[in-house]
Amino acid sequence: MAAKRTLSDRQVVCLRLVNRGLSNQEIAERLSITLGTTKWHLHQIFSKLNVRSRTAAAAAARRRRIIRYRWQSLRQHRLSPNFR
Repeated sequence: MAAKRTLSDRQVVCLRLVNRGLSNQEIAERLSITLGTTKWHLHQIFSKLNVRSRTAAAAAARRRRIIRYRWQSLRQHRLSPNFR
């Protein structure tokens, strides 16, 4: 049962982009895949995380520590000496 719930590397990348607020079309363009493939990945993610929406998927992924909270990476970026 655990294997069914495991997200692929590509699905994790999709989740990160969803968490950043990108649309399906923007995700497809960023990953050089079709819109249909993007939707298929998201459908699989929703199923594995047992959620029904992009917002719920991102929240579940953050809770399970599959992805980081967006503000953490932004905060780290702002703390870097090269931030302007």
